[in-house]
Amino acid sequence: HYILKKEGGIILDDSHEIDYLRWLLDDKVRSVFCQIKKSKSLKAKSDSLALIQLKFQSGIIANLTIDYLRPYYERNCHIIGESGDMKWDFSIGQKSWKNYGSKVTTNVISRDLNKKTIQKKFTSFVNDMYIDESKDFLKSIIKDEKPKIDGWDGFQTLKIALACIKSSKENKVIKIQ
Repeated sequence: HYILKKEGGIILDDSHEIDYLRWLLDDKVRSVFCQIKKSKSLKAKSDSLALIQLKFQSGIIANLTIDYLRPYYERNCHIIGESGDMKWDFSIGQKSWKNYGSKVTTNVISRDLNKKTIQKKFTSFVNDMYIDESKDFLKSIIKDEKPKIDGWDGFQTLKIALACIKSSKENKVIKIQ
């Protein structure tokens, strides 16, 4: 994997988690604290496990665990709030994680304090997200429209990811300007 040879490996490769937290919370990250670990078994030059704490402008605190250590590809999110929680799971089986034509089931469970549970399952192809992203990008050029995600949005995520790398090196909280 190309990213295993570069500094900031897992943090730069899995910056999607930073993206979706920013979008879901519609909030700005104000500080980060990060600890990393390099796996000896992966023989990587870069970090393969990162524990990241993000503090948002509103006071919300988010914890991310991102890694190259799992035997298969998965993404998940667990949001815990004062009136309930919500879990999202996206997992590709071990045999099909490199096959972008594979079908995958996404599971979302929401529970409130009254123990009411809502569960939704969605099935899609792994490659659908990349196709949608490409279509949006081309549409923005052809129709001269703003894309859903632009370079400035990506720049904000990169600033946060670089602050995470700095935090891991200096072992301290880094403020985001």
